[in-house]
Amino acid sequence: MPGGAFLVQGDLDAEQVQRGAAALLADPVTEQFTVRRLPATADSASADGSILLNVLFHPGVTDSVAENAREALRRHGLAVTHAATCRRYWITGQLSAARLQLLSRRVLANEAIEHIAAGPL
Repeated sequence: MPGGAFLVQGDLDAEQVQRGAAALLADPVTEQFTVRRLPATADSASADGSILLNVLFHPGVTDSVAENAREALRRHGLAVTHAATCRRYWITGQLSAARLQLLSRRVLANEAIEHIAAGPL
């Protein structure tokens, strides 16, 4: 099952991001969320050998969910400059590079509007 994520950029401290996420980006009845700063470097494989694939819109493609989230966070008093949505998939098992490429292109992403970034963003 994919995990959804919001990527939020701006002049924000950890408490502000936590408050904004709790108030606007997650349903407290049905969802849980984690807030973390993106790492400076990325490694596509985890210690157990699983691979993280992130599906994002190509630059220039309208991400209306992210645009609405950015505006809602701004109205909430947060200095958000950019937001994007992302679907995250952890792939386990022994897949060749060709099979992983096929899975990515045919199942996980629509190449016309999306791209895949392997590993933590």
